[in-house]
Amino acid sequence: MKKPDFTKIKSWSKKKKMIAGIILVLVLLVGYKMLFGQSAPSAYPVATMPLMQRSLSETVSLKAPLEGTESVEVVSRLHSEITDIYVKEGDKVEKGQLLAKLDHADMQEAVDKAADALKLAQDRYNESIKQSQREYDKAIQDLEAAKSKYERMQKLYEEGAETMANLEDAEDAMQNAQRAVNAFNVQNGKVVGDASALQQLEIDRKELQSKRKDLDDSLIKSPINGTVTRVNVKVGRFADDTDDKKPMFIIENVDQLQMQVLVSEYDIGKIAEGQEAMITADVLQGASVRGVVSRISPTGELKAGSTTERVVPTEIKLLESNEKLIAGISAKAEITIASVENAFVVPIGAILQNPDNSTSIAVLADNSTVHLIPVTVGLESDLEAQIVADELKDGLPIIINPSAAFTEGMPVLAPAAAQ
Repeated sequence: MKKPDFTKIKSWSKKKKMIAGIILVLVLLVGYKMLFGQSAPSAYPVATMPLMQRSLSETVSLKAPLEGTESVEVVSRLHSEITDIYVKEGDKVEKGQLLAKLDHADMQEAVDKAADALKLAQDRYNESIKQSQREYDKAIQDLEAAKSKYERMQKLYEEGAETMANLEDAEDAMQNAQRAVNAFNVQNGKVVGDASALQQLEIDRKELQSKRKDLDDSLIKSPINGTVTRVNVKVGRFADDTDDKKPMFIIENVDQLQMQVLVSEYDIGKIAEGQEAMITADVLQGASVRGVVSRISPTGELKAGSTTERVVPTEIKLLESNEKLIAGISAKAEITIASVENAFVVPIGAILQNPDNSTSIAVLADNSTVHLIPVTVGLESDLEAQIVADELKDGLPIIINPSAAFTEGMPVLAPAAAQ
């Protein structure tokens, strides 16, 4: 927990405190008039409480529905009739478990046709490659023969036994044979198909894959372990035509619950991952379970209904379970942002704001006069605050309805003294 900052200066509205003080005075005067008759005492009537040390926490309260820590919406892109549904709301399912089945007769036929088309194309391609390989092998042989003939003609020409014309014919034949070899697409001595043939084969393969995926997708399965929390389909309806366009199924991991709260931008600076939260809900009837801030979004968003204030999505994970807590019900999380132990704690209304912005409390001295003690205000909750001063001790009678007009030694009247 973060430690309180004792250096911060608190500012309260003097006007509000004066009004509150006047109201308290009037209430006390009425009581004293009832006690003493029609004459009211001249001293300022005060109420007191003994100063005590105890723990104090500062919290931020947030509301949100409970939800599973993992949630998926199961949908289908297939315009196919639902023939079977195997689960109902509340059923626990495992990853890969069958939820529903679609009419897949047409899909199976499409798979068979695509498989036949691919096989036929593959057979044709293979036969084409074999034929081309035979032609390539012959072209290699022809090239070797043309080279040998050219080499012989060249040797005879050098010996004067052949004419230049015959040598040139042999050279042309060799070059033609080389061009025939070069016309083949070869890798490591093996003929491969041209780009268009390979591309068509790839198209046929992808078509078969697509048809097989459609067939696989006709079996609607759970992508996670969890509980079926919504079923929005019926047998006979089309999978892609659910009521109000809702998902076919919603699967949630409700064994581990969480809250997705929206923290105001004015409070988010006080929130940090790992801070403890207490979770309450009407169904718990006063009980609570522990939670923890598990994630804070790195970005904020505009608060609903506001044109200026922004909020930050924050995740609170429940650390304890309770059979009464289920996904979908509203809950409240109180995040403890700071706490102190063994602190002197007083109502905020008991703290005086001085003209110089310092703070003090009023103590009843000798059961009849005011003693002012300068204090530093530490941690605050909505109604109480920690105070720090060397003079504080257990049992000091703190005046809980001080007036801004109080001065040191000013006479006051406590109820106990009036009796």
